[in-house]
Amino acid sequence: MRTPSIHPAPPQLANAKQQTLDLRDETGRQYRSKDPALWKNLNRVLRIARVKTASALILLIACCGAARAQGTTCAQPGTLTSATTGTVLDNRLPPRTSACVQFRLTYFSTGFSALSIQLEGAPDNNGAAGTFAAIPSTFVTQGSNPSTDLNGEIQVNNYYPWIRVKVVSVTGSGTIAYTLNGINATVARSGTGTSSGRIGPTGATGATGATGNTGATGAAGTVGATGATGATGATGATGTGTPGATGATGPTGSGGGSGLLPWNPAASTPPVLSNWTQVNGGGNGTFTDVTAGILINSTSGNNWKYVYVSPGASGTAFTVTALLAVYFQPNSQQPGAGITIGDTGNKFLSWMLGTTTGNIPQLRLERWTDSTTFSANPFAVNVYGTTQIWLRVNYDGSGATNTLSFQVSPVGAANTFSARTTEAVSTFLASNPAKVGFGCSSQNSGNPVLCELVYWSVTTP
Repeated sequence: MRTPSIHPAPPQLANAKQQTLDLRDETGRQYRSKDPALWKNLNRVLRIARVKTASALILLIACCGAARAQGTTCAQPGTLTSATTGTVLDNRLPPRTSACVQFRLTYFSTGFSALSIQLEGAPDNNGAAGTFAAIPSTFVTQGSNPSTDLNGEIQVNNYYPWIRVKVVSVTGSGTIAYTLNGINATVARSGTGTSSGRIGPTGATGATGATGNTGATGAAGTVGATGATGATGATGATGTGTPGATGATGPTGSGGGSGLLPWNPAASTPPVLSNWTQVNGGGNGTFTDVTAGILINSTSGNNWKYVYVSPGASGTAFTVTALLAVYFQPNSQQPGAGITIGDTGNKFLSWMLGTTTGNIPQLRLERWTDSTTFSANPFAVNVYGTTQIWLRVNYDGSGATNTLSFQVSPVGAANTFSARTTEAVSTFLASNPAKVGFGCSSQNSGNPVLCELVYWSVTTP
């Protein structure tokens, strides 16, 4: 095989945004790229090592492409007031470097007495969306499509170049607020995993095995006959001999180290409202059992809507952990949602994700005299880029320091929670903690706050 060479290197490498990289091998085959990141890295390589072979450049292209392909997600909030469609989400490859393949629609309504809402997908038609149609039930993993619940969710698992939300019909007048979230194939699945993820493309002929043409993947024999199985179920190295039928997929990997997809908390049993006590501060909140857990809609007012249970005997140490999915509409009144810790009376602390007066996400600890009377917020710090958050409160018990530790984690896995602040129980609460729960408040904004509990755990030593 001949080694490709550069014919010639462009002289103005510093002008990265205006250059096109042209590579030719000795057979005349041409390789071209306008990627600015590639130019930046190419300059560095040429300056340090004076690289003269296209094989090094091709490796650089692969590295840049791989780095860019990690972690792409799709998110689209919206509000609809009639039987119409939302903004179309462009999920093509390209312009995306990694498309979303699993979508979850969370919505709630006010005013309507009945409705029908669905997720639709469309093929690509020369750079524009083709004909949209409801995503078939065979790809629906939670809820139903269409859904006729006034508040609810739809989750699907399939790829479409174009996707949108459609309100099929409504009865009466009102508003539907929704958030459409999507993930791509690189997001880690639950540690209990039931799938092995996507298998990467087959390498070039001869690159991974001694035989000529690559053919179909691996032999169908027992594991090992076609080479070692990949650590996470990826296709093993091509074995020697004549290529056979597609081999069995390798065993499921660790799934990203026990992190959980926000809408698939396999480690918990979804709670139901009948086991909780409801506090509807201001009287205008709604509480709903949904597939993944409990949904609370705080429509307006400077008050809290929350539910709670008992953590156990008074003074006994405990740890409460929750994963919350939160929806805010822009406002300047500092709404929020989070874990609540209450005494035997009406006082409670809220460890929460909220927003600032400038609509920046913020992690806060608030004190409330009761569900309608705010007292103070002794801790607040701005955070960025999240509407789903893992929160934890640890109580060391009356036999120790009688202190509450307020913690947060990016993934919810063991040893990933970090304490952000602490408070002695006697600082504000009138007794040892007697109530643990979750809820949300719109803080007089006039805009609703939607919070969904999709993971919940209370443990004692």
